[in-house]
Amino acid sequence: MEIADNILEYIPQRPPFVMIDKLVSVSDTVTTSQLLISEENIFCEDGVFYESGMIENVAQTVAAGAGFRLREHEAEPLAGVIGVIKKLKVVKRPSTGEIVTTKVSLLTDLGIALAVEGKIFLQKELILSCQMNIFILQNTKLFNS
Repeated sequence: MEIADNILEYIPQRPPFVMIDKLVSVSDTVTTSQLLISEENIFCEDGVFYESGMIENVAQTVAAGAGFRLREHEAEPLAGVIGVIKKLKVVKRPSTGEIVTTKVSLLTDLGIALAVEGKIFLQKELILSCQMNIFILQNTKLFNS
């Protein structure tokens, strides 16, 4: 199923920190997104999209899939934080003007923590793969006052 709605409905991030443009498909275990790499992207420099942006793109794809499923139950998207990144392999950095497709697959769901496998493709070429643990924030207050 292709999702044509505004991506901001499904993720807690806001510009200029939004690293996905389009939610392509969502199932119980796999979410796919796309991003057009723009010159204005905060993770671009000299026409290149850097690894930090690619990692955030994977995390936001997870958030968008979760946000889409929560919206089906009329709940708001939840914030999360990346806890662990492992098995990171970067083959290539995409350039501005290129569209990347990101696919995340759920490995484990512990409610407050998710383990996922993320893959970013430039056309059909795999350019990044990793595993990531994301911790869901039930309360956005990170520190006690």
